[in-house]
This record gives sequence, structure tokens and C-alpha cells, in this order.
Amino acid sequence: MADDSDLHGCVRVALRRFLPGDEVRVEQAGHSPARAAAVNEDRTVTLLAAATEDVELRQGATVVLQGLVSSPELNGKLGKLWDLDTATGRWKVDVEGAGLKSLRPGNLAAQQERRHLLRDCHISRPLGRYHRVEVTQKSFELVHSTSRGVVTASGECVLDGRTGRTPHREGVHWLLQVATSQPVPAGVCVTGLELRASGMDQGWGNTGDSGIVVYLVRAQNERAAANAARLIDDDPITGIVFDRRRQSSRHHHIALHELPGMLIPQPGDHFSVFLKCPNYPGWHAECEEVRVTVHAEVRANVALPGHLSASWEDQSERAFFRLWAGLGDDQNVDVDMSHLSISGQRQQNVWSGATSSCEAATSTGTHDLSKRFRALTGPCSMPGDVKDAAARLVGKIASNTMTAGAPNDATAREARYTPLRIMVQSTLDSLESCSSSFLEAVVQHYADCADDCLYRWEREIHNMHDLVTGAKTGVDATHAEDAVLQLMYHWRRQLAEELLHRTKGRLENSDMHFESFFYSSINFGLKEQLDARRDPNRLNYQQLNLLRPSELQDDLLATYTPSAIRCHLRKAVFETAREGSQALREKLLDWLRSNIPQGFRPGELEAARQEAWIFQTCHDESFRVTDEALNFLLCGMHILCADRIASPAAAWTPRVQRAESCAAGDASGSHDGQTGQRAVSSWGLWLAGGVFVALFLYLNWE
Repeated sequence: MADDSDLHGCVRVALRRFLPGDEVRVEQAGHSPARAAAVNEDRTVTLLAAATEDVELRQGATVVLQGLVSSPELNGKLGKLWDLDTATGRWKVDVEGAGLKSLRPGNLAAQQERRHLLRDCHISRPLGRYHRVEVTQKSFELVHSTSRGVVTASGECVLDGRTGRTPHREGVHWLLQVATSQPVPAGVCVTGLELRASGMDQGWGNTGDSGIVVYLVRAQNERAAANAARLIDDDPITGIVFDRRRQSSRHHHIALHELPGMLIPQPGDHFSVFLKCPNYPGWHAECEEVRVTVHAEVRANVALPGHLSASWEDQSERAFFRLWAGLGDDQNVDVDMSHLSISGQRQQNVWSGATSSCEAATSTGTHDLSKRFRALTGPCSMPGDVKDAAARLVGKIASNTMTAGAPNDATAREARYTPLRIMVQSTLDSLESCSSSFLEAVVQHYADCADDCLYRWEREIHNMHDLVTGAKTGVDATHAEDAVLQLMYHWRRQLAEELLHRTKGRLENSDMHFESFFYSSINFGLKEQLDARRDPNRLNYQQLNLLRPSELQDDLLATYTPSAIRCHLRKAVFETAREGSQALREKLLDWLRSNIPQGFRPGELEAARQEAWIFQTCHDESFRVTDEALNFLLCGMHILCADRIASPAAAWTPRVQRAESCAAGDASGSHDGQTGQRAVSSWGLWLAGGVFVALFLYLNWE
């Protein structure tokens, strides 16, 4: 098993597949290797470092065990504090791979937590343990309110006979809070939601604009703040509309059997239930009972056996062959859903991207650019030929001079040069004001590219602008992973838009609230999902049952597969001549050069390894990027994942232990139905037996 652990560890290092417990190094200077405490859903990893000052031990804190004499094998392991036994002064600690231990505070080293983006981290030692997920299905009734509430069109409210409550106002609706739920239990993954309510509107004239609305209130803690969906406080998650034209009964029920990722309740979240009534003259709404039940999976991680040996790196070459063979089969590759995290995309500037040239630098004019540049660089101590070459570049741009790669048409060339003039102008503004220390660097880079192609001009001018001004406008200002995420984001928007129009056409629906319902029903990492959640009128479509959110999600994911993602990246970057593609190609090739797996030709010189890696392994005979190389790149950027290669089968195959009964009302109903069925079956058997005996006696009677 040790060999298997070493092999899987080497594969994880190559794929940058993090686990809690791994020793991780950060690319930024000043950070020493640290242990990973958690891999978060917002594309960050929480790292632990020894506290630089005395930190009080507290429940839930992560610690490192140290100084144990009777159990030295536990030294260095991570643990989580449960509670303090005041009688003995010892902490109960949940130790990784060892269970609960009772330990003295002196054996516990408090840790400080810090977060880093996954893209900036690498695994130094794959110490993390694999786990098998065991799933238990349960249901929890979080709200059972029998309070009687009434809201009128004028905003008058009565709750359990008490008046004077001030309702909330949302548009033309009054909202009276009638119940608040218990928090969602810890350690559960909510899979469905049921709402039952008894109530109705005024019963005359119009109807269908009042009812019950359930808001999901996000937990106020660090985990919630970093979650992909934690961008507004309250989310309307479901509701019931009182509409006598569709439902004359006072008893209403709606069930959500699947929830989009943006609206899945998390542990610690709770629900606020409101009675809603519009301010239309003569209207009122009332309710007397509300139940909210969540159906959930309780997931328990059971540590798998295995131990990383001291010589684990000896398996790196064998691990590479296993990795490369596995990446050639799409059965081993899945979409990594973390790259759909909205919070993670915001941190990596996926939506904004690099600021365009004309937006980033605005200036009063670019006339006499050459003259101004020579005046600024005149006192500079650099050689005269270098200053002349730099001034020649600025003069060419100012006079619209032709160069390699520039459009032949003067008007088109002018349009291409104008952003460069603005960039140079902005750079000179900063150099004159407060950044003169960068002057020699700017002159040298301008001189180096003066007689080169337009692409080189653009790159150097943007880079020098960013260096001097601190802005981010150049292609080099965007991390390779961020650039790919931006590419995938724009493609996903197109896919979602196409599905939206197909669905609207099929249902012959052009209502703007249906569009909100569509985007709130999917988890596809789009900004539109945030706007859609703020539209409470989308909840009306949940009761119409025109379509199932899971069908929308399945349709989207059917077009967003590993092979489709790979194909799109190939067409948009590696096999195109569109503007900007060359820069991104070079950026991705640089990423491959800097992430050569440790097990690839370990005995050769670095230059020979790089050449063989790029030209023989990552490209085929026709110099086309191989599928294996694209899968490797996308896995390393956490857009795809290859857990079937990187971990034992038991770690990625959840095991369902049992399915417990649902909510109390459902469980009793289901039980009664089953009892009735058994009773009917029993009477049927007795009747059939009696008929058989009677027929036998009749035929044999003498």
C-alpha cells in the first residue's frame, strides 16, 4: 500500500491536486512551505503556519501535535479541537487518521491560517490522506409554525392576534415575517426542499399576487463569506402563490427536488418565511401554518489506509507514465466544478479581465510625442544610440510608419497605432510626475523593439506602461490561468444564451421573469445568476412546472464536457490567427515549460528535458498540441480534474449506506401506504386460496 500511496502522491503533485494535510509552497516571495488545512470552493487553499505570537486555544481551531513521547508517530499531525475537559485540563482533539485523543495544551501548537489562490500554490510533499465518502440520506424539518398571520394592502399586520408589527417592503408588496427556521445542521449537503403552507388571499376580484416567500439567509462566518454564492445576504429560494384560479384549497405544497449550486443551503444558513401581500386596494393575505423541510445527504469522510514513505519521489517516473496514459482517455477526466465558483472567478478577474488600452490610459492628446520623449530622455545617462533607437520607435508610432505585422491600409494602421500612442503618452505622464526611476528601463525596452514587428511593439509598450503606472493593461499582466478562465467564461455565456433562447422558443415565453428563473436555476458560473436571484417574481415559475432545473443543468453540462472544453481551447488559441491569440499561445506554452512533471526524463539536463517535453511530448509530428497536453494543462489549472488517475478508486466512489425516511409527515404517509398495500396483498392471498380450495372440493366431490 505504501508504494500505491507514493505513486498516487507523485501523480497528485504533477496535477496539482491538493488534499488537506499536504505540504504546500507558494510562488510569492516571503512564504515558507506550510500545511494545507482545507481546499476551499472559491479556488483557494487554506494554509497553516505556526503562530508568531501566543494564540489562545479555542474550540474548532486547527493545531499541530508536538512533543508526544508515548505516541511519537502522532507528532506533526494536524488536529481539530473539540472541547476542553475542565477537570483534567486536556483538550479532546480529532487527529487526522487517529480519531479522538485527549491531549495536554503543551502538546498542541496553535496555527495561523492564510488563504492563497490554487494557481499560486504547488505541492511540496503530498502528505494528505485519501478518504472514502460515505453518504447517509436524511431529512430535517427546520420550520413548523402555527402562527396565524394577516397582511392587508395598507400594510397593517396581525400575528397571533397581536397588531403593530412593522412589515418589510419590497416593491409593491408588504412582507410579514411569520417564522425563522433552525440553522441547517453541520456536515450535511442539502439536496431538496419542501414547503407546505395553509393560507389564501382575499377571495374576490383578482388573485395570484400574494403568498408565502422563503428567503435563504446566509450564515455570517468566514466560510460563508468566501463561498461562491455569498454576494448578497438574503436569497428568495422558493415560495407559494395564493391563486384561487389554480388552487382553491387553502393547503399548498411545493417541492424542489434539485437546487442550483448558487442556492444550495449550507450548514449554518437558515430560512426566513414571509407572508406576502401587494398594496392593491382591497387585498389581504393570511396564513396559519408553515412547514419547511430539507432533504440532505450526510457525508462522512473515512480515511483510507496508506502512508507516504520517505522515498516517495522514487515513484515519480512510473507515476508520469501512468499519468500520461490516463490523460489520453477521456473516461479518466471530468469537469472540475470549482472553476464555476463565482467568488473564485471574481478573485481571478475573470469578468473584468485586463483593462483595454483606450480605457486604461486617457490623455489630453498625443501630438508632438517624439519631441516630448526626446526632451524627457535628454538628461538620461544612457548611451546616445540607445536613446535614439527608443526615440525612433516613438517617432514611428507618432507618424503612422509601416512595420512588420501592421495593416497595409493607412486608416487601419492608424486605428491600431492610436492605443499605443495613448499608452506612451500615459507612460510619459507618470515618468514626469513621480516615476522617473523607471526611465532607463523604459528607454531600454523601447530601443530593443524599435526595429521589430508590431506585436513586439504592443507587448513592450503595454508592459512598460504597467510597470510605470501600476495599471494592468498588457497581455503579460494577465495570468495564464486567468486568461483561460476568461475564455471559458465567455464561451459559457454563449452556451447559456443559446439554451435560453431555445427554451423560450419551445415554451413560447418571452417574459423577463422567465429569464430570471432560467439563470437562477443553473449553476454555470455566470454573472447573470446573481442578477436573477434578486428577482422574486421568478419564483412563480417554480409552481408552473414548465421545466425542471435539473434538465437545464444537464443540457448545459452535456455541451460543456472535457472534450468540448479541449476542442474550444484548441480552436480559440492554438489553431487560430485571430488578434491576441499568439500572445495567449506563448503564455500557455510558458505554463507547460514551467510545469514539467518531475518524473519526465529525470536524469537529463534541464534544457534537453524542456525541448523533449514541448516538442516531442506536448506536440505530435505535425506540431499540433496533443490531447494529453491539453488535459494536463486544464487539470493543472483546475478546470478539469483527473481523480480517477490521481487517487484510489475508493476515494472517488461514494458509498450510500442507507436511505432514512423523509419529513415526519411524509414518513407517516409513506408508512401508511405501505401498510395498506401489505394488507391488500394479504387479503388477496387469502381470497385466492379460498377460491382454489372451493374449486378443488367441487371437482372432487362425490
